[in-house]
Amino acid sequence: MLVSTYDVPSAREVAGGEGRARRPYQGISIGVLEGGKVAFPERLRMAGCCSRVFTVVGRWPDQVDALVTGYTARASLGEHWALGAQGFRRRDADLGRSYTGVAQVGASLVGLTGPNVFEVSRLVTLRGPLTKLRLASVPKGTGALRDQSPVDPTDLRPEAFGATRDGTVVSYGARYAGDRALEVWARGEKQSTFVPLPGLRWGKLPDDARTQVLQGAGAREAWIVDGVVLRYLNGNWERVDLPVPGAMVSMGAVTPDGALWVVVEGAVFKRGDGVWRRASLPEGMKAEDLAAGSEGAVWVVADGVILHHGGKEKGKAAEKSAAGPGGNGRRGELRSKHARSDSGDSGDSGDSGDSGDSGDSGDSGDSGVSTPGGGRDRTPTARAAREAFPKPGGVKCAQNLVVLSMLGKGTPEAYDFPLTRKALKGHTELAGVRFVVTQDRGHRFLSAFTTSFEQAMKLQRLVRSAVTGSTPRVVCAKPDVVRDVAMHL
Repeated sequence: MLVSTYDVPSAREVAGGEGRARRPYQGISIGVLEGGKVAFPERLRMAGCCSRVFTVVGRWPDQVDALVTGYTARASLGEHWALGAQGFRRRDADLGRSYTGVAQVGASLVGLTGPNVFEVSRLVTLRGPLTKLRLASVPKGTGALRDQSPVDPTDLRPEAFGATRDGTVVSYGARYAGDRALEVWARGEKQSTFVPLPGLRWGKLPDDARTQVLQGAGAREAWIVDGVVLRYLNGNWERVDLPVPGAMVSMGAVTPDGALWVVVEGAVFKRGDGVWRRASLPEGMKAEDLAAGSEGAVWVVADGVILHHGGKEKGKAAEKSAAGPGGNGRRGELRSKHARSDSGDSGDSGDSGDSGDSGDSGDSGDSGVSTPGGGRDRTPTARAAREAFPKPGGVKCAQNLVVLSMLGKGTPEAYDFPLTRKALKGHTELAGVRFVVTQDRGHRFLSAFTTSFEQAMKLQRLVRSAVTGSTPRVVCAKPDVVRDVAMHL
């Protein structure tokens, strides 16, 4: 079993050249759970800043692929890593990319990125032949401004992505018109069809909630977890009653026998044969993360301890029958495997620490969305997609806004945006534009309120051509203003 940790530094600083101390290792440390201890071999490290594992696909010693998301000092970042004999190696990195899920499509491993203010969703072939799947575009006549993007905006804003056992590919989210739906590609088909999901309503989602498409045991079966639980089977869907009425599901996992395991308010439940049964945790512990192994084991992280059920040791930790939530029968038992770090292999890997705030850390084009995978973090892509995205700008918009770039987390409050400032110098036709730092969904942006749509488009084209890597967007919005930025044209 592999265990990922976030931004784990070494226990000591190793002296560098000329008497200077080298920075401790930063990035992701992948641990191996064996014999009740978690060791962190150096070859399993993924060097980088503020990154998290979103998902891992495969099984060692066969192919293992990991998708990692996070931030550099300049922008959000999506990375694809592969595990080989020498450890993890980065295969691809892309600023502004955030994944909603992965699916095995024939001989190809395909990821689906989420939309944001800077770019539309995209299907990315991670391994194998280039995928021929096509995302459905927004229907004509909806008012979407198509000339701001090299491709048409996608109809579905995806929040989760996966596939069934027979190769049917499923994407879950909200359509451009606002209705929730599944976008489904039948096996061997390039074009998708939509399965409407009318009448879905939610209460307040838990802070650690994730949106997932999980492969079921049936050939064309999938589970969708999004606070509620949906079952997709042979082209149809149904909403499943939750194990605790009124409570929301945080996350789920499916074992090879088709059982669905979920976390609800820190408790773990298993659904088999249409009945929910509760698995007991050690007294006082609450589940924080959940995963299912290919051999049937269920792994739960609870208060810093890794708990195990089933798999190879199924006979020692067999689940006892129960009458369901609150029933009188004995509940299934999750045995504890305490995750103690083997400090003998946690030395400094070199000067690969934080890149800091040097350079033009606020002027790079950024997706505005990062997609953490583990722990208590809810995928921001899914959370943001539940809220209304800004509408495209236009001549009928009361206030056109040009979102020029997203500020990295380490960008100083009084950052001066030298690259943007240099690009704007001498362009007096932009007089009247109000440059500001805005805040939306926890992120800060360099933005500009323009006096007209024509002026907004001129500013967009200017910055896109003059500031390398920038992807400014024109939207119709009035976000919260943090401060004004004086630009001397």
